Amino acid sequence: SSSAIATASSCRPVRASNIVIGTPVFRRNAFSMKSKGRRLASRISSPPITAALIVYALFAIAAISGVVSSGLVTFAPLVVIAGIVGVIVAYVKRGEAQGTWVASHFDWLIATFWWSLLWSLIVVVVGGILILVLVGLIIIPVGLAIVSIWVIYRVVRGYLAFNRSEPRPG
Repeated sequence: SSSAIATASSCRPVRASNIVIGTPVFRRNAFSMKSKGRRLASRISSPPITAALIVYALFAIAAISGVVSSGLVTFAPLVVIAGIVGVIVAYVKRGEAQGTWVASHFDWLIATFWWSLLWSLIVVVVGGILILVLVGLIIIPVGLAIVSIWVIYRVVRGYLAFNRSEPRPG
């Protein structure tokens, strides 16, 4: 009958005669539930867009500096301080972006970092072996330039999708 009602804030039954609408306890429980819902909704609806934008900027700085610094191509374009900071930010914010379109961009950027490192290592190892026959002197700078250009391409392609608020390309 109407003698027992379950409240929204707890699952224990209470008597209808004990509930008075407008008591501070009822309002506080209703308010705290609303604010928890708002906080959850704001967390779900606002992905870490600024963090993704920062990571794109850091990767762009690292890749471009890898091509233009002193006219030399540096080893692994993203393994400079800007690229390392960028990948750390991407790893930290990836969980916060889970379930949003921004999450795919963090995955895209993290993959770009690790693939550029792998390709740079391959170029240096192969070039180092072939340096004995002088072909390595050409392979290393050309290979690292190609890796840097590939990173710039991925950063630009990802940023264009990011700018349209779309998931990462591909």
